[in-house]
Amino acid sequence: MIGGLYGWVVYLPMAFLGFTPVAHVVHAQLNTLYQFWIHTAMIKNLGPLEWILNTPSHHRVHHGRNPYCIDKNYAGALIIWDRMFGTFEPEHQDESVVYGIITPVASFNGIWVQFNTYISIISRLSTFKSLNHKLKSLYMGPGWRPGTKRLGNPEDIPAIESPIRVFEVSVPAWKTLYAFVHFVVLVVFFKHAAAHYNQWGTVTVWTVCFAIMITLGNVGSVLDDRKWIPMAELARCGVLGLMISKGAEVDLVGAPAVALRTLFALSAMLWTGCLTKQLAEPSQKRQ
Repeated sequence: MIGGLYGWVVYLPMAFLGFTPVAHVVHAQLNTLYQFWIHTAMIKNLGPLEWILNTPSHHRVHHGRNPYCIDKNYAGALIIWDRMFGTFEPEHQDESVVYGIITPVASFNGIWVQFNTYISIISRLSTFKSLNHKLKSLYMGPGWRPGTKRLGNPEDIPAIESPIRVFEVSVPAWKTLYAFVHFVVLVVFFKHAAAHYNQWGTVTVWTVCFAIMITLGNVGSVLDDRKWIPMAELARCGVLGLMISKGAEVDLVGAPAVALRTLFALSAMLWTGCLTKQLAEPSQKRQ
């Protein structure tokens, strides 16, 4: 999500080489569409095509966190670029690819998933004393440290543990249902916003964007079973319900507006009860 804000910079030289915006957009879309079919474990090997195209086998390596998979197979459509620049690695038949990143994100909060890497990069700066090393940590690989190559020391990459541990939190069924309902409402409202945002004022558009982000984060954290969620959801549902009741400029009238007001009112009551119970627990323990 965030990469879209600055990713265009690497394509800027194409404009000076004579490529038109249309040519770039068409190429970018075809490159993205091509990568749809390579995200599968069903296709094993495509024979001679493996030398030229980015195939499911090559792309499985790209998404793996096995030590041999790290920083390999960056290709979109043609694997020849990885072969040329030394970043190609074939899939090892004697070792199953374990997907993910070296340090898995232990959260369902979509906003945290987007921003936690940048927070880690900033936190890592404090571990280096010299300005030179601090700057290098920003553009070298995430495993870099003074005295290692640009991408760090491959021996520092942790081996795959068995059995593989996945992030999962046991939450009550009602929280799962709650997250599902609010996520569906968010998707429907997002479609509504995409169709009407050009009729809204700038402040309304930014407010809606902020509300969507907060909702994504909170819904994910409900499934994380975070202790701060009762307060956060009470505030979110209360504010959004109040905005709709006051006739916010989002083109919601009639039954949809009533349904949303009812949903947010009931949700606020639910979290009020949870928060009251949560605040009472410490005093009960002291007694």
